[in-house]
Amino acid sequence: MNKSSFLLLFAVILWGVIHPGVTVSTCVGQEKEESDGEEKKDLLDRRPFDRIYLDKTNFTKEYPKGILEVEELNAKGSLVPSANPPQEQLQFRFLWDSVNWYQVPWKNIVKVETYPEILLIEIRKHLDDKTPSKKEENLARAFKFLDRVLNNAKYRSNPKVLEYLKEYLYADAYYSYKNNQLKEAWSALDALFFMARDYRPSVDSPTVVEMLSDLIGRRMGAMVKARNYRAAESLMASTRTKYGSTQEAVIDKWQAQIIADAEKEKAKAIQFFNAGDGRKTHDAVRNMLNIYPQIEGGQAMFRRVIEEYPLVFVGVTDIAEKGNPASLLSWAERRKGRLYYRSVVEYSHQGQDGGIYQFPHGNIEVSGDMKTLHFDFRSDIDDPALPPMNAYTLRKRLLDLSDPNHPDYSPVWAELIRTTQAKNPKLLSVGLSQPHVRPEALLQVNHTIFNPDNPPKPDAYYVQIPSQEKGDLYTPNPAYPELKQKKLPQLVEMVFKDSTEQTNALLRGDIDVIDRVSPTDIARLKRNDDIEIYPYTIPTIHILIPNPRKKHMQSVIFRTALLYGINRPKILFSGLLGGLRPNGFRIISGPVPYGITETDPIGYAYNPRIEPLVADARLGLVQAVVGDEALKKLMKIQKKDKEFKALKDLVFKLCYPANDFARAACASIKLDLKVIGVEVELVELKPGQTYPDDDDFDLLYSEITMQEPFLDVRKILSAEGIAGTDNDAINQAIRFLDTARSWRDARPRLQELHSLCFHNAIVLPLWQVVEHYAYRKNVKGVGKKINTLYKNVVDWKITDRFDGKDN
Repeated sequence: MNKSSFLLLFAVILWGVIHPGVTVSTCVGQEKEESDGEEKKDLLDRRPFDRIYLDKTNFTKEYPKGILEVEELNAKGSLVPSANPPQEQLQFRFLWDSVNWYQVPWKNIVKVETYPEILLIEIRKHLDDKTPSKKEENLARAFKFLDRVLNNAKYRSNPKVLEYLKEYLYADAYYSYKNNQLKEAWSALDALFFMARDYRPSVDSPTVVEMLSDLIGRRMGAMVKARNYRAAESLMASTRTKYGSTQEAVIDKWQAQIIADAEKEKAKAIQFFNAGDGRKTHDAVRNMLNIYPQIEGGQAMFRRVIEEYPLVFVGVTDIAEKGNPASLLSWAERRKGRLYYRSVVEYSHQGQDGGIYQFPHGNIEVSGDMKTLHFDFRSDIDDPALPPMNAYTLRKRLLDLSDPNHPDYSPVWAELIRTTQAKNPKLLSVGLSQPHVRPEALLQVNHTIFNPDNPPKPDAYYVQIPSQEKGDLYTPNPAYPELKQKKLPQLVEMVFKDSTEQTNALLRGDIDVIDRVSPTDIARLKRNDDIEIYPYTIPTIHILIPNPRKKHMQSVIFRTALLYGINRPKILFSGLLGGLRPNGFRIISGPVPYGITETDPIGYAYNPRIEPLVADARLGLVQAVVGDEALKKLMKIQKKDKEFKALKDLVFKLCYPANDFARAACASIKLDLKVIGVEVELVELKPGQTYPDDDDFDLLYSEITMQEPFLDVRKILSAEGIAGTDNDAINQAIRFLDTARSWRDARPRLQELHSLCFHNAIVLPLWQVVEHYAYRKNVKGVGKKINTLYKNVVDWKITDRFDGKDN
């Protein structure tokens, strides 16, 4: 039967339009030819259609099996041929003719397959294929067909859909289960549990509940073995809620294991307590409560332990060698310095005009003309750890500071001090050669001569004692009996190389305090009700310090090229902060703090009119090349052309302190500089080190804590400072600061210094970081507005509240 005679089976054109002059047979032939591409597509890529199977008398060349693929049928009655009168017609549209309607008698129809039935046939085919090598592919195809059925309300009504869905979910779960893809297996079993929890394809197969029990048991077991007990408890609670009594057996098994682990630690704690080993007792009892806080007698044991052995565990990411409270570069030295040493004058808090300072031995007063300091020693001072001092010994200490032969000689103080007069042991007056806006700030020095290379014995709250256990152990200074009466806890500083693990340790209760919280963990800690987290009052500023040992680093053009080449916003916000923009974190244009807020008084030295350079790799590359060529010409003029080394032949050594933040930052900086043709070698400093031995660096990544910019900026930018600046304008501006008679004079001079530093690229400013500290609420007295962790350490107490939680 040819195409024309085949079409005579149909009553052509019930409604629709045939264009004049076009015969039916021609029209069909053209459209059929154009539809061949659609038929060759993957079934999932085709638009929905139904199939009509004709009897053998209607097989044609074009349709050798008598199968017509048509638009989805909208028949109101049954599509089963035997359920329809033979003489009646089934109306349809061809896929290739969306205009005309056709019809065929039911007597010539063998069967009709609807689109959902076509999909279900494909699903059945893939589920029945047991070829091992095709299992994953078959499951993936079955899923796609099921997804097509389930996402259309018209299709999902087929009674086979639910049956096939259960079969698919089980097959997928079992395949994932056998291939140790536990997450995928659990996802399938979870869906199947609420459809048919006892389902299994054969008596030899495990039920849904049985497989689910094994998966839950594996996951709980992994959590228990990893000491992630809070997560295991949380999983138990959610399992009970979700699956009811079906999983009680596996929950009971691992609950018993958790309790057994806690009992082991309890036994250890009792053993160590009886042996008088406070440190090991603490470790054991904390482990016990972290494993199972509800253990019988656990809280009472913890209370007894902290009464007998008060210990606070502090997590730190950097270490200090000696303890220098005046360190600009080392956060750790400042932290430890507060434990070790008291200052003649101590920083209290930030005021509108610089810092506010106090004299621990009594009162300090600056005269109205700012040319005299009066020290009044009081006998009613209640300070349990204060080195002895009177007017006579203070006078000698202040004179020592002005002596160039002493290691802590202060040239600024030497120029400022003019006269000293100790009227009696309780009164000292110091005359100044000229007014100074904050002369008392210059006296943040130790009570005795301080040599950083050979510091004196600790004269403050704590001393370090040897310990065989992990971490540095500090005990209240035995030189002060009053500290013993206050029952100050011992401190154990635990060093963490990974800041995330440090956060996990605080959440578990392994430690009580974190000195520096990773910025990416701030939100996580804030979600835990048992933890307090606050920002320090003074942010750190991060800069790159160039070393002029290589000629290129002496070039302003080249140093500026480096700044153009470093995409600071991308590194800080997209990289280091993971897309977050916490309050106070910002790109800076100078080596002084901006402040945490717009009105933060610590930002008095920052010039807000100077915007940071915008990163531009093309401009950076151009400037680097220009700087290279300019240096080449200069050295030729100086007849030193043989000493010249081209930029392409140089590798610059970038040193950085050993912590996560600096490590990640410098790795990104290296990649950025490579784009502008500057090769960098990364060198991590030794733990606790902030400045390389023998000045062996070209760029130094520094984290600076600037408590009083008016005084501290010279420690960075002066010729004797960290950057060793030989720029005459910069050094003149620093000297000009010393003549400021008021804050009205000081602020514009500081901001002018900021401008000079920016335009000369003396150092490369990167960003400001707001440091945070965190502690468990069972540690009291830490305080909220502090500039260093141990500022209020004399008030620290540890209580018996303990509830390790992991959020």
